Amino acid sequence: MNDLRAEGKIDRIGVSLRDNHPEEGVTLARLGLVASQQVIFNMFEQHPRDALLPAATEGGTAIIARVPLDSGSLVGTWTEDSYAGFEPGSQPHRMFRGDRFAQTLARVRRLGAEVAPFYPTLGCRPCGPLRRCRRGC
Repeated sequence: MNDLRAEGKIDRIGVSLRDNHPEEGVTLARLGLVASQQVIFNMFEQHPRDALLPAATEGGTAIIARVPLDSGSLVGTWTEDSYAGFEPGSQPHRMFRGDRFAQTLARVRRLGAEVAPFYPTLGCRPCGPLRRCRRGC
């Protein structure tokens, strides 16, 4: 890829890191070998901030957050009944199977309680035809 870049055939290189392996991009970022890296990063997945984000700053590498809303859990609309509405075989149905849905919903609610003064809709279940909460959030 670097040869193609040196020949002017491509301008920039970006990579997408494997799920939950941000450490694999640290050397690339530190050396500035790629222009950007896509990595899972959201309120629940913070591992990139330990080594990858500082290395990216050092090497001038852009970071693209993948699944910033944790595959929908951080949108703020999930209820206990949401999993039943996921299409069988779909990515969210597979990802949140078993106890993971209930655990994730509990995490969202704890986070919602923590950030309620700043982001009141995170733990709020939208109601009504316009999907706006009657409580005003």
